Amino acid sequence: MSIERPTGTYKSQMTTPPEAWPTADEDTHGRRAGDLLKVALRLDAAASSWARSFTSIFDGNTWFGNASDAGKAKVQAVSDKTESVGTIIADSAAFHRHVAESIMNAKKHIVDICDAAQKVIDEMNSRTLSSQDDQQQRENAIREVIDRAYRANSAVVTSAGAAINTGQIYPPAADKDIPDFGSNIPSFSGPKGAIGGISGPASPPSLNNAADQGGGVKGAQSTAQAPPPAGAPEPAVATKGNLPAEPAAAPANSAADPQVVQNAGYTPPASANPSPAPPR
Repeated sequence: MSIERPTGTYKSQMTTPPEAWPTADEDTHGRRAGDLLKVALRLDAAASSWARSFTSIFDGNTWFGNASDAGKAKVQAVSDKTESVGTIIADSAAFHRHVAESIMNAKKHIVDICDAAQKVIDEMNSRTLSSQDDQQQRENAIREVIDRAYRANSAVVTSAGAAINTGQIYPPAADKDIPDFGSNIPSFSGPKGAIGGISGPASPPSLNNAADQGGGVKGAQSTAQAPPPAGAPEPAVATKGNLPAEPAAAPANSAADPQVVQNAGYTPPASANPSPAPPR
């Protein structure tokens, strides 16, 4: 076959024979038409040669009489049959030529349909879809394109067969004969995350809730303070000059000296269990 059936994951489903792809071989019919045409031409040449001899024999002067009349009638009947056979052979050659041309046009039409459908499918498959809903929509849309192409190809096969049966030639396809497969494609508008509903990497914790996340820096736990109202005095900035003096450290392994404690500005708390006052 000069035109091979389209194959592939999707095109093979669009061209399932014999419904959506002609099983007839256009080359076989083309060769048959050529062979029959040769026979018809040879027969026509023989008939033309015999016609010239017939005229010269039965011209009424070379051979005449009852026998001549009987012979002339017999030869004329054979000549008529030869001419009829020649017509049949020529018609058969034309039939196979029309079949070959119709099959070729039908297959080219089907190939164009498959190419148009495949182009739309490739465009859909080139998209990166994140949500399962969008992926399911795409699968459904591809299935619809395949089914639509299959129906269109089946209609081509049926139309080509009808044209052949009525002695016509299935015409070549025009642009208007190719379905617009991109007209009913849904718009995929799902989120652009990871495929299968798996979200992407989590956002880093904000500074306001870093402590809640078990984070590290304490400063991240506090929120930004609101600015002071207009006209309010700015808070005093602590400096080394206005900081209270640090209390002096008590000597190691010694009881708290009241004088030292007093100098440090620290008043020890009263004993939780004071000793009872001595009786007077």
